Amino acid sequence: MVIKKSMRARLGAGAVLLLIFAAGFAVGLAADRRLVGARSGSAGERSSERAATQDAERRDRERGDRTRRDRDRTDSYIIDRIELTTDQKTRIDSIVEHYRERMGELNRSTRPQFRAIVDSTVSDIKRVLTAEQAAQYDSLLAARRRSDRSDSEQDRER
Repeated sequence: MVIKKSMRARLGAGAVLLLIFAAGFAVGLAADRRLVGARSGSAGERSSERAATQDAERRDRERGDRTRRDRDRTDSYIIDRIELTTDQKTRIDSIVEHYRERMGELNRSTRPQFRAIVDSTVSDIKRVLTAEQAAQYDSLLAARRRSDRSDSEQDRER
């Protein structure tokens, strides 16, 4: 099926906006975590909380479980601050796992379409650039991908 140029441009613009929104969300989430961490307790308390989290993640890895980092971070960190019964923890873990699986399925099923839109966006942008600008753009994109991979690998190591 041939997609009209204007439709491709709209899809490309939508993909760029989606990427910008996702990046903004990630930055906001990181800033919020730092601000909340800075306001919640003394440095010693935060340090002991961090050590407890690292110990829990180490135990999870030793048992072959996913680490807390692998879990939905927003829900797990917020819910960990509430004193829950064992039954509540079990039920909440089940709910979170159910939706994590659904989101994973959605991500896997839409990833090829998303990737195609991003690739089309990059291609269309490069058509507007001079050869020198396109080379610089490619270099910047490659650096961003390396940085993203490096961040992802560091997150897995934590």
